[in-house]
Amino acid sequence: MNQAMITDASLYLHRATKNKVYFSDVKILLPSSWPGNSSIQRPTTQSYEKANVIIAEENPKYGDTPYTLQYGGCGEKGRYIHLTPDLILNDSLPIYGKKGPLFVHEWAHLRWGVFNEYNDEKPFYIAINGRIQATRCTKEITGSMKDCSSGSCSNCKIDERTGLYDKRCNFYPHKVQAASSSIMYNQGLENVVEFCDETTHNTDAPNMQNQMCNYRSTWEVIKESEDFKNTSLTHNGSQCPTNSHTCTGQGSGALFSPCHLRKHEPGG
Repeated sequence: MNQAMITDASLYLHRATKNKVYFSDVKILLPSSWPGNSSIQRPTTQSYEKANVIIAEENPKYGDTPYTLQYGGCGEKGRYIHLTPDLILNDSLPIYGKKGPLFVHEWAHLRWGVFNEYNDEKPFYIAINGRIQATRCTKEITGSMKDCSSGSCSNCKIDERTGLYDKRCNFYPHKVQAASSSIMYNQGLENVVEFCDETTHNTDAPNMQNQMCNYRSTWEVIKESEDFKNTSLTHNGSQCPTNSHTCTGQGSGALFSPCHLRKHEPGG
C-alpha cells in the first residue's frame, strides 16, 4: 500500500480525533506469486479474509471510487474497505482529493460505523425557514447551486412537483471554507479536518447519518466506540505508522492491509 497515503491518513486521523488516535502499524500482505526478498515475512494471524483493506480490481458498480462494505447499523464495524490499484498508484485522479483524508473517510465507515452526510439521491431539502438547502454537514459549508449540465453554468430551476431544484442542479462547495467539518460530508475540501459534532451537526439533512444514527453527529458516535473509552489524554508524539510486509498464499495481484489503531495510554 502507498506508504505516503497511510502516513498522511494517520496525521489527518490524529487531528480529526482531537489528538487521541492514529495508525501505529500497517501489515501489508502480498500474494505468494509476487517476487520476494529478505524483508518479507510469513504471515502469523493475518489473512485475506481478515483484512481491513482490500486492494483489488474495480467493482463495475463503483469504478475507482473507494467504498466500504458496511452491513451493520449505527456504530457497528464494517467488513472491509475496497480500493483499486489505479487509485493507489495514480496521482492523476483529482476527483477524489488527497488520499490520506479519503482513507480516513472510509476508515470511519469501517471502524466506527458512521455514514455519509451527503445524499446523491436527495441532494437538496427544504429547511424550516422555507429555503432550499444542500444536503450537507455542517450548514456552514458554503457554495453555489448551479445547473452546469449543458457545459456552461446557469441558475437552477425548480421542479414544481417537488418544490426542490431539478436533477440537473448540483451544489458546488467553495474551494476555500471557514468551516472545518465535516469529513463524512466532503473530506476533499481544503479546510475540512474534523467530524461534525454536537455543535455543528445538521439534523435537518436527509442523509444516511441522520437516518441510521437517530440524528446524532458522527463525532458523537465515534467517541462512544471502544477506541475512545478511558482515553482522556492526548498523544503528542509521532503519528507515523510502521509498515511490514508478509507473504500470503493468495494468488491474486492485490495487496491486503490490516491496519491497527493506537490510542494514547497513560505513560505511553
